[in-house]
Order: sequence, then structure tokens, then C-alpha cells
Amino acid sequence: MEDLSPDPYVSNSFKEARDHLKTLQPESFYRWGFNLYRTTYDNQPLWDRYVSNLNHQINDTFSYQSEADRQTLQAIFRLNIIEGPDLEGASILEVRDRFTSWVSTLPSEADLQRDLPHVNDRDHVLFTYPLYVDAECLQSLQDKEDATSMGAEETPTVFIKAIDGSLEYPSSEDEWDDAADEFEEENGSDDDGDSEEEKKWMYVSCEDILNYWEPMSLGFNWEIQYGLCRWPQKRPWQEGIAYM
Repeated sequence: MEDLSPDPYVSNSFKEARDHLKTLQPESFYRWGFNLYRTTYDNQPLWDRYVSNLNHQINDTFSYQSEADRQTLQAIFRLNIIEGPDLEGASILEVRDRFTSWVSTLPSEADLQRDLPHVNDRDHVLFTYPLYVDAECLQSLQDKEDATSMGAEETPTVFIKAIDGSLEYPSSEDEWDDAADEFEEENGSDDDGDSEEEKKWMYVSCEDILNYWEPMSLGFNWEIQYGLCRWPQKRPWQEGIAYM
């Protein structure tokens, strides 16, 4: 007889979102997902296909949930696209500065009209790790489309870029130095040659964008996930890499 019991991995996915909903006060609300910054405007048709592909991958991941869970989780999921002429050609650090400045000025109170939960009900990923799309990201979709049309057995990965927009830094320079010294003493030097800017972003497979949310929702996890997909060169974060 076919085993129809729910997949324990699927039923426990998006645990942080599920747990928050269980403890949410009646007068409160919760949103989870991503803020996405568009920085390229030269090819509108390709951009439209890119967003369509991203939404398709998100919906496909949701489809593995039970119908009730899918409806509940999808109703409060947000993919907020921030775009405008002032973002054209913006660098990763420029977008990061804009994002962190925005987060730091948000009121702690909830604002339903702005779809802004109370500070205690804010998704860690939505308000810490923005997504970034530039011409390179769009080209990854074009490359996949070209390879598919030529009948290639293996096609390139369509990717997006994720930014570390965390504000949780040590309270003093001495504390930071002490933490760094302690880490190097226990783990060896982390002289990997990456610049500070390089360490603030990574590629993420669009196919696995919702799966990327999972480990990042746990908090203070950027360095771990970044380290897993940076050697010998940066490659897209994909499902399973978080548990290697």
C-alpha cells in the first residue's frame, strides 16, 4: 500500500514562520519573505521573464506543502520589489546602505497600511537579508533559455544575489577584536582573500530561494552559509548545501 503519511521534512519546513503564527497575538500580524532591489532597466522583457521564473520557483516550492499549509503560508508571504531610476546601476554596497538605513528608521509599532508588523513580529530574513538583481542575474536566465533551446543536457543555474544587511555588530571595537581573535584561535585564520564587499553578498539559486530562507531565518547564519558556497569560487547557494 502506498505510504500517504506526510513527509516530515516538508511538514516541518518554514518552521520559523509556522512557530511565529502559533504564538501570534490576536491583534498582531506577521509577514515573511524577501525585499528585492532591481538595479537594471535595459531589458524589460527579460526582467519580466526573470520575475515570472522567480515566482514560478516560489510557487513550485509551496506546492509540496499540504493545501491548508500552502494557503496559510503563501497568504502571508511577500516578495516586495523595490525599483526606480534612483536604483539603476546601484552597487551591492549602495543597496545595502539604502536597505539598512530604511530598516534602522522603521517604527517599532505595527502599521497595517504599510504591511509592517510590530518589531517583535518581523521576519528576520525580510528585514535583514535583501535580494539584489543586476544585469548578471538577468543574463543567467538568458543563458539558461539559450542552452535549453539548443537542447543542452545540462543548463546553467538561474541565480539571484543575496545581501547581508545585518545590523547585529559587537557594541565596541574591542569586543569585535576579541571575538575575531577567539574565532581564529579556535578555527584558524580566515584569510580567504575576500574583500569586505565580497563577504556582504552571495549567489542564490532562484530554484531554491525559499529553501534559502529556511537557514537564514534562524538568525546569525550568514557567515556559515556564505562559507559553504564560496570555495574554490563563489557558486549559487542550493538546497542541501546548508546541511553539508
